[in-house]
This record gives sequence, C-alpha cells and structure tokens, in this order.
Amino acid sequence: MLTVDFSHQFCSIGTEIIAQILPLNFADLKIAPERIALPNFPVGTSFNIEKDFYFSTIDICKKIESMLNVKFPNIEGELKEYQSSSKKRFDGPF
Repeated sequence: MLTVDFSHQFCSIGTEIIAQILPLNFADLKIAPERIALPNFPVGTSFNIEKDFYFSTIDICKKIESMLNVKFPNIEGELKEYQSSSKKRFDGPF
C-alpha cells in the first residue's frame, strides 16, 4: 500500500488511511505500507526551492519500483514525453 498526499506527513490523510487499515489487515500485507508526502516543515514557494521540495510522478514511480522490487523501463523518458505533450494540448481557461 502506498499513499500519496500533497500535505505534510504528520497528521495527513495518507497517514490516517494507513492507521485505519493496518490494525485489521496487517497479516494480509506482503510489504510494509509506505507514504509519499511533503516534509514536516514550511512549504517553499520560490521556483528553485519548489523543484526540490515537491515530489513528481517520476518520484512516485520510483517509490513503487522500490516497494515492488521491479524496474519500469524508460519511465522517466515516457513520463516527460507524456507531460510535455499534454501541456501543448492544454490552453487553459483564460
């Protein structure tokens, strides 16, 4: 089980989901639950800080690879290609 939450780890919904599921289903889990969330300190807002502070789709895929002990071939290239092509199609609401 992996929870992905764009809030801080402490008292986050991802933490609560794990806390609710774990006591009743611990024996059914093959590996320990993991969570991806923001660090437990104030959120950076400048562009140079944001790129290191926030996690990306690639970070999530790498965590899944690590948890399942698998390797997704060329995942970074495929995601970058997908993300750049979807930006071209989106004109925005304004």
